[in-house]
Amino acid sequence: MGRGARCRLKISLIRARDLRAADFNFTGGKSDPYCTCELFGRPQTQIKSDIIKKTLDPEWNYDGVIESCRAGDDLEFCVYDFDVVGDDDLLGKAILEYDAFYPFGYEGDLTLEHPKKKDSAITVKIQCIPLREDDEDKPRCYVKIHKAESLRAADWGGSSDPYVITRVPGKTQSKFRTKVIRNTINPEWDEEDEIIDYEMGDDLEFVVYDWDRMSADDELGRIKLEAGGVLP
Repeated sequence: MGRGARCRLKISLIRARDLRAADFNFTGGKSDPYCTCELFGRPQTQIKSDIIKKTLDPEWNYDGVIESCRAGDDLEFCVYDFDVVGDDDLLGKAILEYDAFYPFGYEGDLTLEHPKKKDSAITVKIQCIPLREDDEDKPRCYVKIHKAESLRAADWGGSSDPYVITRVPGKTQSKFRTKVIRNTINPEWDEEDEIIDYEMGDDLEFVVYDWDRMSADDELGRIKLEAGGVLP
């Protein structure tokens, strides 16, 4: 696998069985379940199924796409019970490791982890689709993001949830985004990827953000690397 190896993922969230009952009334215990899937540590990649009301065995048959998967990216699946008032209840989660679905995909059941229910499972299908063919005649630019130190604390408690976006200004397809590292002002990413559509003479811009679940992400700082500083 090359340094910039990546693919697009077609995700099918098919069904779940034997979920935990989170809602109770005179007819018994049920839930209103939905399922999310995202690359672990990359919340911006999340896809979400429809909500199926009053069942412990939902059939979603939902298809979604995660546009860019990098080498080593695991998939996180979470099943929630939808609530009109208050936060949705977690019914269970599962991790599918990168080597289990890349490059040949995956189809089958995943056991959901939850302290109150041990036998719940979801059925999923993963297909790996190459993004593009290599063009040996074009220059290729690889960027490795190592770490940051002494970032501004943007959250209560004196910490942040930082990630970095690297891009060629004016080229939306060139963006490379690291994982979110939770609760730190001294993150270590050690992530490398290729800058798509890079051309000789392009500048590179690095912007650090604090990830927020409920509001716009806060910028923690930025710097531009002029074209002359990019080694051929």
